[in-house]
Amino acid sequence: MTEHELRALIREVIGELIRPPQLRVLVVFTGGLLGFDEAIDSLAALKATGAHLDYRQTPSAERILDQRRIQALGMREVSKQYVESHDMLILPTMTGNIAAKVAHGIADCLVSNLASEPAAYAAAALRHLGVQPSDEGVPYAVFDFGGGTSDFDFGL
Repeated sequence: MTEHELRALIREVIGELIRPPQLRVLVVFTGGLLGFDEAIDSLAALKATGAHLDYRQTPSAERILDQRRIQALGMREVSKQYVESHDMLILPTMTGNIAAKVAHGIADCLVSNLASEPAAYAAAALRHLGVQPSDEGVPYAVFDFGGGTSDFDFGL
């Protein structure tokens, strides 16, 4: 190997090491229409930066939202099992029902579970701590005693 080839190889390896990994984003649509058009535009701009977008929908979103516009973004619909493998969660629009559930600590569906602050923290922290999800799940508990409220979330 020549010195020139070695330098080129070193540049390539260093470039790969310092290049940020592709951001994996989970977009969860509820049936909220307010802001939907703007959300689609913002998601398209995010995708243009190289982010990988996956999505899930509530049953009301499937009935109410323009499915052609969602599909035009080229996102992949994922199952509940893949929720933990994302770096970011985006709820582009939220129904009043989901907002009320989150505000009152009611977590009876995937979206209200994901939107709870302690659950979102656990999903992010477990990944950065090197804890990998499995088919059996990962037991966790999060206590949040800040901001004038005390929140607790646990799960598997």
